[in-house]
Amino acid sequence: MERWLLFSILVGIVGGTYTLFTKLAAGKIPDAVGGFWLEVAAILGIVSYLAVARQPVWGPEVTRPGLVYTIIGGLCVSLASVMNFTIYRHRGELSAAGPITLLGSLVVTAAIGVLFLGESFSLSKGFGLVLAIAAIWLLAR
Repeated sequence: MERWLLFSILVGIVGGTYTLFTKLAAGKIPDAVGGFWLEVAAILGIVSYLAVARQPVWGPEVTRPGLVYTIIGGLCVSLASVMNFTIYRHRGELSAAGPITLLGSLVVTAAIGVLFLGESFSLSKGFGLVLAIAAIWLLAR
């Protein structure tokens, strides 16, 4: 198994667990406040990792474009965090809303990769996207 695939599977497991705890917290804390504390906890986790790994937060490998793209991505994460609380506060079911948001992300990222980043597109990727769209449709019913 390629290393990126292993990490992708691990991120899926951690992401599913994150979604569970967001669902459990939703309705017990205001959406934006929940998003705030979720992000604070994330920052503490990353700071701890940087300390253990002895990795500097600034140096020649930190480029201006890398920093700008990272900040924009972080803003997207913060908006998604607040919206996740909103989904579950409005009684979104974990078994449907969680997969729908993940599959929606899958479809969007695959399309961006192919259309804007010049990544390869194959029949199997296309079939996978069709299945993801079908899964979203079935889960939303």
